[in-house]
Amino acid sequence: MTSVHEHVRGTTTYFSSYGEASENFAGTNVIDLETQTFTANGNAFNIHAGVGGVLVNDSGRIVIDLKTFEALVINGPRQSWQGDFTDLCEALDP
Repeated sequence: MTSVHEHVRGTTTYFSSYGEASENFAGTNVIDLETQTFTANGNAFNIHAGVGGVLVNDSGRIVIDLKTFEALVINGPRQSWQGDFTDLCEALDP
């Protein structure tokens, strides 16, 4: 075996004293043992807060070098990889 495939799907709800946000995720992750890369395809984070709309959209494709943990390819918005949780923090912080 030269790769490991993982299919993920789920929902999470975040609560704070200010409000709540819901997240839906679905995708496929692949660890390639020969190239030592991790590839995530799909929707890793898609967090909504009521009428506030999308707070975090982390979807598309990302390929990460497992030796250096650097992104080799980023297709689509990958807010969590870039550390952009500003909208989420503001929505859940009173």
